Amino acid sequence: MRIEITGVENLQRLMLSGQRNAVPLLAVALAEEGSKLSHCVADYAEKVRLGGCLIYSLQTPALQRIATLE
Repeated sequence: MRIEITGVENLQRLMLSGQRNAVPLLAVALAEEGSKLSHCVADYAEKVRLGGCLIYSLQTPALQRIATLE
């Protein structure tokens, strides 16, 4: 299942609903996240490692990955 989120308000509403968890990712986990969701988040590994940004995996309570957030 993929959820498309547009706008900060919609993201906040989704997170506050208690139906999703945002898990911070370490640089080493970005390749797996990108592979599971078919996107290029692994390109952010160096930036994350240096503290230039934080990447979160948005997951269901059952830990199913549904989105990646910077």
